[in-house]
Amino acid sequence: MKLPMHVVFGPNPGSYYVACGRNLEFKDMPVAFTDKMKEFTVVSWSWISMGPNCETWVARNAENDTFYFNTGLNTDIHSYLTGKNDRTQAQFVSFAPESGYWCVKHNLNGWNAYVSKSSEKKILEMQARVQGFDGGLKGILFGHGDSHIYMFQAGFAYNLEGDAENAEHPLHKVLEEFLNRGEGWIIEESSSLCFYDDRYFFLKFKRTGDDSMEMRWNLPEEMAARLSSLVDIAKTSTEQHAIEVEDLALAVSGQVCDSNGTNEYEDEYDQRSLPDDDSLVHLAPSSSRLQAVKALLGLPCGLSGVPQLGMPKETKRSSSAHYRHLLGFKR
Repeated sequence: MKLPMHVVFGPNPGSYYVACGRNLEFKDMPVAFTDKMKEFTVVSWSWISMGPNCETWVARNAENDTFYFNTGLNTDIHSYLTGKNDRTQAQFVSFAPESGYWCVKHNLNGWNAYVSKSSEKKILEMQARVQGFDGGLKGILFGHGDSHIYMFQAGFAYNLEGDAENAEHPLHKVLEEFLNRGEGWIIEESSSLCFYDDRYFFLKFKRTGDDSMEMRWNLPEEMAARLSSLVDIAKTSTEQHAIEVEDLALAVSGQVCDSNGTNEYEDEYDQRSLPDDDSLVHLAPSSSRLQAVKALLGLPCGLSGVPQLGMPKETKRSSSAHYRHLLGFKR
């Protein structure tokens, strides 16, 4: 079953973006960001990185091999995204919980970061311990305080601080679960950690041998309920068929993009806005590029026969059993 999924944390539990299958939902997020998310299918996005106060964001679209980001983005990050000013072009960008701090993994087996002194010390200690750190690093996910996860091409490592150091902490448990499975499990760049509470996270684990994927998350109550509803929708036979069509079209589109050798970027105007409704649900449309590819493949285009999807305003409370299932506790 295909369940393309993205989770982005805002600065508090009432601010978020969740997406699954072909549907997305958001609340109190930057207008330019949500407008851009609605332009493309969920599966089109390779990864999405958001700053701690939603003041800055970067997202990579695999469909057209383009980086999208807010206006006023840090000039150093901008140079890495565009490959200008003698900078090697970025592969992944992440933000730390303190405004203005960031980390960039770029194409020439290297990385650059501007982080707090305490985070810098931890990163350099890990660099000294891990052989081939610079070349093997895919990126660093930052969370609450100085907690962060190192994503490598052949595995992962982590530094947990505060309450997260406890072996019974939900994030700690999940990371240990996959470390104890042995070699072969990596964390994908489309994962995310919460800045305001170390209990909350969304992690995509992938096994390199057979490309099997498992996801684990622990989210604030409202956010968890919204994502759970989107997951239920995505699991229906109608949606699964539509997702497979989008996935196939994206794969062909990516091959066309690779043959053209393009890698672009687009600057987006950034602003904040509270929606009129408690939350908004959108059926992400197929972009013109995917529509064209689907037409060439003889695949169905448009949304005919697929009803417009809505969400009730009332949020159902997620039970503790729901969280245990999502986290996969074994202890």
